[in-house]
Amino acid sequence: MSMLMLSTLRFLQSVSSVSPVVFGAFDIPSDRLLFSSAGEYLGYETNEKLDTISKIEQHIHPEDVDNYQEKFKTLLVSKPGEFVEFTFRLQDAEGNYRTLLIRDIRF
Repeated sequence: MSMLMLSTLRFLQSVSSVSPVVFGAFDIPSDRLLFSSAGEYLGYETNEKLDTISKIEQHIHPEDVDNYQEKFKTLLVSKPGEFVEFTFRLQDAEGNYRTLLIRDIRF
């Protein structure tokens, strides 16, 4: 991982510790979560339940899966710097669903 990426991840961790916004960074080719505050926001002790895209999809409300997958495909073909916005419900540690507004950007 590059020094710039490590610096960026440290910055995201600092900002997320004082913000109600969920931040995250995925390495899409390896399907690996580099950083996310979603686990803490959803009441999980670690991000283990949400550390890959496929694991996230397992926690999405069944009615939202198709929309999530469509928007994620849009993100994959977007140009660097373009935002993709979507909303879906994700299951928290207690089994309840919380609505998340996602604004993703392709780097």
